[in-house]
Amino acid sequence: MTDLFKNSKDFKEAIGSFIIAFSELEFGLVFLCCMTEFDIRQKDKYITKYLGFAFEKKVEHLTKFIDEHLSEIKPTWDKIKNEIGVLNRERRFIVHGVMSYYIPRETITTHVKEGGQI
Repeated sequence: MTDLFKNSKDFKEAIGSFIIAFSELEFGLVFLCCMTEFDIRQKDKYITKYLGFAFEKKVEHLTKFIDEHLSEIKPTWDKIKNEIGVLNRERRFIVHGVMSYYIPRETITTHVKEGGQI
C-alpha cells in the first residue's frame, strides 16, 4: 500500500480530482441554499452563512425548502439527494481512510474531560 501512495501519480490525481469535484458540488449546494432566501442583495451574507453549514445541513435545508415549496420536483430531488449522499460517504471514506493510514496509531493520545476532570 505504501508504494501506491508514494509512486502512483494516477492514484493521487484521481483522489485529488474527486475531492475537487466534490467541493464544486458542495459549493453548488451553497448557491442553491442562497436562492431559497429570495434576496439577491444579501447574496454575500447568505453565501457566508451557508458555507459554514456541514454538507448534511445544506442538503437538509434544501430538502425542507423543496418539501414545502416545490413538491413537484421532490421525486427528482430525492434521487439526487440519495446519489450525493453516496458520494459524500465515499468522500469521507477516502479522506479519512487516507489520513488514518498516514497517522501512526501508537503516537495518538486522547484525553476526555468529564465533570472538570481529565
